[in-house]
Amino acid sequence: MNNKQIRRAMKNFVKHYGQQDTRKMTNLFSAAYKTPKQRIAGNLKTMHYDEKTILITTHIPACYSTMN
Repeated sequence: MNNKQIRRAMKNFVKHYGQQDTRKMTNLFSAAYKTPKQRIAGNLKTMHYDEKTILITTHIPACYSTMN
């Protein structure tokens, strides 16, 4: 599976299920596509900074990020 297909699946997942924790998304998609977590995290970064298709919000007191 190439990166474009992974990004499309992540975008559709968030659209269907709503706001998600980025760490849980990384674990879920790396297990589903049998690929390293670093590749999934890179796709999240690409979606946020380059394509601007998702919004990632960092919650400082709890130290986690969500995407929507």
